[in-house]
Amino acid sequence: MGNRFNRLLGILVFCVLTATSSAVMAQGEEDESDCARTLRKAQKAYDDGLIEKVEQMIKPCLEGGQLNQEEQLNGYRLLAQAKLFDDKKDEAEGAMLKFLHIDPEYELQPGIDSKEFSELFSKYHTSPLYTIGVHFGLNWTMVNSYVERGVYNTENEKKVFSPDLSFHFGLRASRYIYDGLNVHLEANYIFNKYTYSHNILGGQNIITASEAQTVIGIPLTFSYIFLRQKKIRPYVFAGFGMRLIMSAEQQDQVKEFPNTSLAPVTGPAIDIKAERNGLNFEGIFGAGTKFKITRGDIFMDARYNIGLNNQRNESSDLNVNDDERLWDFYITDNDFTFNNVYVTVGFNYYLYKPRKKKEKNE
Repeated sequence: MGNRFNRLLGILVFCVLTATSSAVMAQGEEDESDCARTLRKAQKAYDDGLIEKVEQMIKPCLEGGQLNQEEQLNGYRLLAQAKLFDDKKDEAEGAMLKFLHIDPEYELQPGIDSKEFSELFSKYHTSPLYTIGVHFGLNWTMVNSYVERGVYNTENEKKVFSPDLSFHFGLRASRYIYDGLNVHLEANYIFNKYTYSHNILGGQNIITASEAQTVIGIPLTFSYIFLRQKKIRPYVFAGFGMRLIMSAEQQDQVKEFPNTSLAPVTGPAIDIKAERNGLNFEGIFGAGTKFKITRGDIFMDARYNIGLNNQRNESSDLNVNDDERLWDFYITDNDFTFNNVYVTVGFNYYLYKPRKKKEKNE
């Protein structure tokens, strides 16, 4: 009795599992679109050597928008291979362009992509034609003073300049030139600041102050990227830039009197934009690293900018009698340039335009 019951129970379980499996398979077939089934049939026709049937089978589905992205890629890969087999080079190239428009970041897969397809793929640019990005970072301003000026012993009582930390942010547009080589144009909004100190009149007075500038920077640079097929891609760059001064202000002015009972004297912020050359030029070089993500990258770089012209506006010397900095705090401007260190992080978005590489004999 017990054996008979166990046998009946086993038969019942088998029937339930068989029915469930059939239902799942039937549901899967229902979920699969007609075009997906057509694509599988076209692949079989290609494998069986019925090349002439491939296009007429899959073309309506490729043009009808009934395939998902992976199925579209499989369809255009199959169509390109069929055209290559029939020696229809132009039509194969047309299929390849459509393939790359769907996924411009596609990477060849050994075992899936045929030798013929891989050779055709290698004839196309897979680097982005343009990129656009945003960035921000920190900077330090270093004063390069090369002519000491003042109403004191300029040989022994030289000013001392110290870099201060500030920040910047901006936009970047890039253009692909050649494998690994790109040109970049930026528009940056920059805050620069440095500190000034001076022991004057034999140390009888100690003067401290700072200068803060806001600047529009427009650098034009060229970069070369290494390890372009890797996730982490180091690069180097160099170029030149223009700096348009939007504001310049003398701040935090203090005059102290050592070894006396006199209280320190503080001064107000003073607009000194007229005493600066409004347009300045700089050389740029640096290095960084990109981390590739889908359709873009996250980057970090460091650059050193070398000022190429005098920050001091020589025509402002005509107004020296009106300069409260001079008469109240003995502050006069040296001839000097700015050198800057920038550390920047940002994001680039890739804009692709799939295109064929030029043949060597063209």
